[in-house]
Amino acid sequence: MAQAGIAVSLHRGAPRSVPARAIEVDAGVALPVAFGGLRKILQQLREHAPVAVKRATEEHLAVWNRLFPGSIQGAPDLSDLALSPSERRLHRESEQTFWILNLAARIILDAVEESGRPLVIRNAGQSDLPSLRGVMRAIEWARIDGHPGQVLLFD
Repeated sequence: MAQAGIAVSLHRGAPRSVPARAIEVDAGVALPVAFGGLRKILQQLREHAPVAVKRATEEHLAVWNRLFPGSIQGAPDLSDLALSPSERRLHRESEQTFWILNLAARIILDAVEESGRPLVIRNAGQSDLPSLRGVMRAIEWARIDGHPGQVLLFD
């Protein structure tokens, strides 16, 4: 049984064609800094789907402020909110990463839906792995929840 959800396409090299009106993002980063590519994706989505990004930002001030340090004055520090280590989660940073990836995934889904436009991510192979994990989290949720849309990843 086919499930609705965001259609994902992976392409090697330069794209032959890109859907009309696509939101295009170069997610490549010069240095492999965690969330560098995700920051670029979210900044571009903020321009094309401001309502979705603003809503998520307002609901998750500490997480947004971790992604974009100093962007929200008076926001609580994410390290104060994330759970402490446990037997299954060795580091507090694991919980913080979980929160960041979840917020990014939610923004990607809501922004693609709000804009009604495909998301094209260029230089995905030059992005950092945590950023790509955030994109894949969005794809996983889209499949489960039946979100429409299209995400294309180009190397």
